[in-house]
Amino acid sequence: MITAQAAVDDLYRIAVEEEKATSTARLEVLADFCVQEINRRGLKCVEKEATIPGGGRAKKWDVAWCYDGKYRLGVSLKSLLKTSVVLYPIGSTIRSAKSQMLNSARRRS
Repeated sequence: MITAQAAVDDLYRIAVEEEKATSTARLEVLADFCVQEINRRGLKCVEKEATIPGGGRAKKWDVAWCYDGKYRLGVSLKSLLKTSVVLYPIGSTIRSAKSQMLNSARRRS
């Protein structure tokens, strides 16, 4: 079982201590933690690195959940780390993510 602290420690180790702030591996344990916690809350078949079609282009989400053939949840860890932690309150970031997922859902229906 991965703890939130272990996920943050791994991210810090890779991004800061190893000075690999842009390494794709830096979010691996954090994505695993998200999958674990979403599964624990009852949503099964959660994916990592899912490509979801959108309005103008497909977007790759770090964590996604598909139900009944449609993606219902997408989590962009890079966006959350870049915007909500540093610049914006989490509420506006969630609203932005919801609108991006809604856009993807409309294109698929």
